[in-house]
Amino acid sequence: MGTSEDILNNLKKKGHRGSTKVLQLPKHHEQQPLLPSEISYVPELLGSAWIPRRNNGQTVFKRKFGALTFITQSGVHEDLSPVGLPTGVIPRKILTRLCSLAILRNNPEVNVRSVAELLSDTNLTYNGQMVKRIRNQLLKLALCRVDIQFDSGKKKVRHFGRIFDQLELEIQDNQLTLLPNKIYFDKEFFDRILKEEKFGYFADELMEAKTSMQHDIYLWLIRRTGNLIIDDGYFLSYETLHPQFANSPTQQMCDFRKRFKEALRAVVKISGMRVDIERKGIKLFPPKQRKFRWKKF
Repeated sequence: MGTSEDILNNLKKKGHRGSTKVLQLPKHHEQQPLLPSEISYVPELLGSAWIPRRNNGQTVFKRKFGALTFITQSGVHEDLSPVGLPTGVIPRKILTRLCSLAILRNNPEVNVRSVAELLSDTNLTYNGQMVKRIRNQLLKLALCRVDIQFDSGKKKVRHFGRIFDQLELEIQDNQLTLLPNKIYFDKEFFDRILKEEKFGYFADELMEAKTSMQHDIYLWLIRRTGNLIIDDGYFLSYETLHPQFANSPTQQMCDFRKRFKEALRAVVKISGMRVDIERKGIKLFPPKQRKFRWKKF
């Protein structure tokens, strides 16, 4: 099985670019970007719980609900053994920060100036164990392939390929650095997913998400309530929410309800949004300060 260093060295070479078929989407109105400390960008299609929450040894993960189908496939080592899929909150936070930097700088090349800064920006603890975990998850992110299919009747998107094109490491004292000093997003992914589908969130709120489910629910809640105009609330049953947020299609409904409600309560506390948590489902309400609660650029 290849080592992390072998994988990273190989990623410096131009990787195979998957075929991409995307219908051109209308561009959103452009505004001056906010400071990096104020805003986090996550493309709408990446805010869909497409990364598994637990490492169960799976090599393929599928999330399907509504008009969206998102299939994530593990990359492989040189001997064709699977690398595994990224899992948990770490790849979510790291990818969010990298997406934000690429969009704010309008450049698919992201210069990671320091490990400490990256961890601080994602509210992750700076220690040796955390750095190794980030490196492992970043490798899995870099090598995985994603198949995004969205067809609402009014809008169609299809992307298949990698998220990253290259990782570049420096050699210091005959050893590779622990984390890449430069990360290159796949150009087609950058142009057609990051730039066309970018959605802004308040960075300080998103950083407070402690678990992967909290992270997923926060992204969804801000997007979902931003368009609400029903002041007396919009009801969603737990059966409706299960395909979008359950750990797997086989997760028992009683277990899902318990975990979803726990995470949702934490997100409500973080965001200040009004959500009624009821026995059979939840009721969403528009944000009190509509023009400040969500921003789409």
